[in-house]
Amino acid sequence: MRVLYLSSYFNEYVHYPTVKILEDFKIDYFMFFLQNTFRYIRNKSDRNNWNPNRLTTIIDKNKYHIIKHIGTPKDFMSQLYSHMIYLSIKKRIKNQRFDVIHAHCLHPTGMVAYLLSKKLNIPYVLTTHGVDFYYATSLFGKPVYNGSVISQIKTVMQNAYTTIAVSEKFAEDIRAFYPNAGISVIENTYNRDIYKPLSSEKQSRGNEINILSVGYFVERKNHILLMKAFNELHKEYQHVRLTLVGGGPLYNYYQSFISENNLQEFIKIKDFMPAHQLINEYHEADVFVLTSLSEPFGIVVIEALACGLLTIASNTQGPSKIIENKQDGLLFENNNLEDLINKMKYLIDNPDNWDNMRANALSKANNFKNKHHEVYDIYQKAIEHFRKRELR
Repeated sequence: MRVLYLSSYFNEYVHYPTVKILEDFKIDYFMFFLQNTFRYIRNKSDRNNWNPNRLTTIIDKNKYHIIKHIGTPKDFMSQLYSHMIYLSIKKRIKNQRFDVIHAHCLHPTGMVAYLLSKKLNIPYVLTTHGVDFYYATSLFGKPVYNGSVISQIKTVMQNAYTTIAVSEKFAEDIRAFYPNAGISVIENTYNRDIYKPLSSEKQSRGNEINILSVGYFVERKNHILLMKAFNELHKEYQHVRLTLVGGGPLYNYYQSFISENNLQEFIKIKDFMPAHQLINEYHEADVFVLTSLSEPFGIVVIEALACGLLTIASNTQGPSKIIENKQDGLLFENNNLEDLINKMKYLIDNPDNWDNMRANALSKANNFKNKHHEVYDIYQKAIEHFRKRELR
């Protein structure tokens, strides 16, 4: 089997499952990563996110190519992006054979997969990780995508063998948006080669408790809620510390909040770091908190559980299906400051529950080790279904 991968994501967590499929099932592949040059030039945080060093630890450099396409201000001609990318890729894969296409992201990657599938006469599979889908809906305000792109997304879903959603609640949102879409729910696989508990006990830090949150610094991740909660918590618990890792557009805003509340000694803000560095942050932490307003899956929750951290997450799409409240973690009411503070206090005030909760967390993480096997099964079924259809 030879797979053609297309992705608008340059993130290790998205493509680690691909590497595991290659290892476990010995398939061949090639990847194209799609880069909007307008955003790359205009947005420093986007430039950082497209650093190839994010992938070279897991993807063979000879197995991927970055396709740069011309963007436009406010994406007002974004319905043309996929066609430009298609023409570029078509030239590069001339005379190559593939059995199936797997596209990560609905736009523009999904439409590229649709066009290539017709050209190559092979099936394609989609995976949507969240933001790419919600930009097409009014669930969180006015849609970001224009009507032409939204129409393209529906065409892409209609013609795909299946659209993979990374949680059941996320799948429900997709079905409401486009009932004709064929949906498969397959959660993400975390990097089990890196995210694991320390083999030895942490060096004693006295009674200090370190809280960690990882995620891109944008409004949807809602880190400001965590900082507000920490500001209140710290007045009662002087031994707690907070670290935010991610980088992004709100970096300076977070720094201003810290300065205004004189929290420089107690809150650390760090930029994006690759997995082999990020693991050190998990190992330094005792508690992990995810405050996202919307989180279709929440790979950082699985990473935290796999490291044996006490984990608190907002009761949103993905985390609500990952965490069993007060067993392997805690859920708080979405965007509820008081409830978040109470959940953080509950952990601090009940240290006798920590060992049991950590053991349950490690057990829960094991459930997500081999989710990539389900993706491989989808490939096989897509190819078989397509061949049968061709014989009719």
